[in-house]
Amino acid sequence: MVTGHLREKNGIYQMVLNYKDDQGKYQTKSISTGLPVKGNKKRAEDMLQAERKKFEQKPENDSKDILFSDYLLSWLDMMKNSVEITTYGSYFYVVKNHIVPYFKEKEHCPRRDIIEAKRRVRIDPRQIKAYHRV
Repeated sequence: MVTGHLREKNGIYQMVLNYKDDQGKYQTKSISTGLPVKGNKKRAEDMLQAERKKFEQKPENDSKDILFSDYLLSWLDMMKNSVEITTYGSYFYVVKNHIVPYFKEKEHCPRRDIIEAKRRVRIDPRQIKAYHRV
């Protein structure tokens, strides 16, 4: 279960989430809403509820089995409310238009047989170096 509350920091609402990690230890995560305090309490509370719901959802795959491109898309979604909009725009452009298409092609080779197609592909340093040479 994830609990949360709003706090004011430098005139901006922040969402504070409290949860137990996989080892059973309590953790706190703070996320800026980007909303000024004046006149935005209801919107900030709505954002907090949405973030709590999103945070409680368990990933479909075990983190060891997630594809690199899927991980990047998940990371991109997590960054949405954590960075400035211009920074997010840059991340979005690079991840969606360059990195994900490159690694999707490597992860889903059409020549594999059915058994190999079910197996998750691991990204190793050689593949990342090859991407940087493109």
